[in-house]
Amino acid sequence: MLLRRSPLALLGALLAFALAPSSASAITECGKSGFARNITTSGVSCSTARSFTRAYGVSPACQEDTRCQLRGYSCRNRLISRSGSRGTIDARCTRGSKVIRFQWTIGL
Repeated sequence: MLLRRSPLALLGALLAFALAPSSASAITECGKSGFARNITTSGVSCSTARSFTRAYGVSPACQEDTRCQLRGYSCRNRLISRSGSRGTIDARCTRGSKVIRFQWTIGL
């Protein structure tokens, strides 16, 4: 009798685990807004991300440094490609589990 209950208990536990909500947020593609393109988010709405990238675009600290703080987010800029006198920057900004990521082009 114990052997019959054990597989059913295991199956029930696996089913409960599979149906439990995930704590990870899905990645959402948000397109572009102004200078920023390839905007993606996790745990943030696209409208919030677009508003954030517009504020980022006029923030001297975020434009000039490899790391900055904006609206409670910690951001880092990384040069991901270079073509002649222009470069593409990948920006990743996090606040807890929330993530906003986008790319933008600069003159070098």
